[in-house]
Amino acid sequence: MSVEGECIPYVNAVETSGEMNGVERWLLKTEEVMRKSLASITKDAIEVGAVVLHQVRKWQLPAVFTEPRRVVAQPSLGGG
Repeated sequence: MSVEGECIPYVNAVETSGEMNGVERWLLKTEEVMRKSLASITKDAIEVGAVVLHQVRKWQLPAVFTEPRRVVAQPSLGGG
């Protein structure tokens, strides 16, 4: 858990039984699991973001194309 209270669940447990050089192996395995966990969370976030973006576009576009268009006279910029 971070100082800000953030917690990232690991995708797998860190297995250390039967290892030589316990602390070093534990750190290496923890780093590997941490990277896999962050990659998994990032992948899921990108997929959810794409779905939400698609839903927002689907919701917004019909309103843009089905509302009646109003034509407003604009002054001429040519000065003549």
